[in-house]
Amino acid sequence: RKTSSSLALSELNEYHRDHAITMPKSKRNKVVALTQVKKKDRKWKESLVESIRDAVDTYPSVFVFRCKNMRNETFKSLRDDVSNTSRFFVGGNKLMRAALLGKESEEGLKTFAEHIVNNRDGKDDDDDDGGGGQKQQKETKKQQRGRQNEEFDLNTTTTGIVFTNLSKEDLMQAMEAKETKDFARVGQIATETIVCPEGPVKNCFDVPMSHTLEAMLRKHGLPTKLNKGVVECVNEKIICKRGVKLSSDQCALLRQFGYKLATFKLRLVAGWEKSTGETEVFMNEDDSEEILDYGTDEEEEDRFASDGLPKSMMLPEGML
Repeated sequence: RKTSSSLALSELNEYHRDHAITMPKSKRNKVVALTQVKKKDRKWKESLVESIRDAVDTYPSVFVFRCKNMRNETFKSLRDDVSNTSRFFVGGNKLMRAALLGKESEEGLKTFAEHIVNNRDGKDDDDDDGGGGQKQQKETKKQQRGRQNEEFDLNTTTTGIVFTNLSKEDLMQAMEAKETKDFARVGQIATETIVCPEGPVKNCFDVPMSHTLEAMLRKHGLPTKLNKGVVECVNEKIICKRGVKLSSDQCALLRQFGYKLATFKLRLVAGWEKSTGETEVFMNEDDSEEILDYGTDEEEEDRFASDGLPKSMMLPEGML
């Protein structure tokens, strides 16, 4: 038998179902995304794969390219200039590689597709001692910075493929024509050492800085002061060092001084011709370019050189 309490509870549940009681709308502030960008879902990936496979049948040759310091506006202008003869694809490396390997009729594409994936981002099997060998040596500062810079170079390099009716020489000429300099971004490796000397502050065009910028320069770490409306640097300040990653303050100072340390450049890595079915690998001079300059291992950066404090106020060297 049902008790009176159970009957009341069942009647209350039936009443709620019949009248569909809903909670009032919340009046709390909600975060609303105003972006119009759609997420790259499975349909987008499938369309990219189909477009790449259709381009294999349409164009006589395909090249793998790598872009350093990608700038969308410059890249779009290049695509517009060669839109009648070429078609660019930029996406996930593994996705583009899978799209080319799916063409069973083109056996030569298997060798070519291997060049899309950057092999430098992983360690070789020979580097592993199996865990039972010699003890690993501690990395020096120079080796640690070099490894970090190599990882950063891989992360800032964009890989893509281009299908074209142009020859290799004409395509390379069109890419070199779009090579431009731009301001460096946070995390990039400085390609030169820039120093702001003591005295009146001037930009790279030898034009004195406006007095309205003095507070902003001081905010980003430049020791400045106003002297009769002239921005002066109290002590010599190293804005950036060659081969060292740039911070947000350093990038802001470089922009105000007018130094453009980033270069947008496109280089061909490999090419495949449909007529011959052979893959050609290109060697670029930029691959052997060295911008790292750390000096000797014994040298250490003086973190307090720009503070202007006397030695009597500094801690002993052993305590740092």
